Amino acid sequence: MKKLADSAAHSIAVAARQTRRERARANRSAVRAWPLGAAARIGPEVRTLAGTVVRVLARGRTRLLVETPDRRRYRVAPTLLIPA
Repeated sequence: MKKLADSAAHSIAVAARQTRRERARANRSAVRAWPLGAAARIGPEVRTLAGTVVRVLARGRTRLLVETPDRRRYRVAPTLLIPA
């Protein structure tokens, strides 16, 4: 740990850790905003599922469990969903 603290990599590691924490915090608050049973569309960022209407089944810490009309289930980041 002492070597890392003295190196240039320390500041890079601290910045990466802070970015991960901020992204996780944002995802957790976005997860809480989606009520169970809500309908949503998957955004264009997910090319294979873009525009698919899904229903929110469950909440994880940073992801939502959603189900498509053909009963397939996916865990997706809440930022990828658009309210239907």
